[in-house]
Amino acid sequence: MANHTTANHRGRAQTRLDREAIVAAGLELAASSGRATVSVRELGARLGADPTAIYRHFSSKEEVMRALLDAVIAESVAAVQAEPADWEQRLRELATHTLRTFIRYPAIGAEATTLTTHGPGELSAIELMLDAFTRAGLNDQDVVRHYALLAQHSLSGAAGIARAQAGGRARHRARERRQSLVRCAASP
Repeated sequence: MANHTTANHRGRAQTRLDREAIVAAGLELAASSGRATVSVRELGARLGADPTAIYRHFSSKEEVMRALLDAVIAESVAAVQAEPADWEQRLRELATHTLRTFIRYPAIGAEATTLTTHGPGELSAIELMLDAFTRAGLNDQDVVRHYALLAQHSLSGAAGIARAQAGGRARHRARERRQSLVRCAASP
C-alpha cells in the first residue's frame, strides 16, 4: 500500500502513510546528493506529514534505519543473476552489488556495520552465501566460518566506502554553503 493524499476536515491535504511509503521516501532521501544521514524530520517533510506520524509505523529511528537497510540489502540480492550452481560468481555479484547499492544510498550503507535487520532482505543474503559455500563443498563448520568472514568483509568494506562517500558529500555541501555566504557578504 502506498501513501494516499486525502483532505482533512479543514480541507487541507493530509498524507496517509504506511511502512512501504516511508521506506520508499527514505530511500529517495538517502540517494539524494550530499546526504550523510536520514532524519525523521526530513523524512516527514518528504512525505508531507508530521515527522511524529512515522512513529505510528516504526517504534524508533533505528527501526526505520533497519527497514531501509533491509530494503537496500534486498536490492543487492535481487541484482545477483548468476545461477546457483555458479557459486563463485554469485558471491562476486553479491559483493559487487552490495558495494554499488551502499554507494547509491551512503546514509543507509554506512549503518550496515552497526545494524542487523533480521528482515527478508538480510535473510535472503545470508541464505545465498550459505548456499554458495555449501555448493563449494565446505563442511558445516567451514560454511559458517566462511559466511561470517565474507559477510563481515563485504559489509564493513562497503559500509566504510559508503561512510567516506557520505562524509565527502557532506563536506562538499558545507564548503559550497560557506563559499556562497562569502560571495553574498562580498557583494555590494
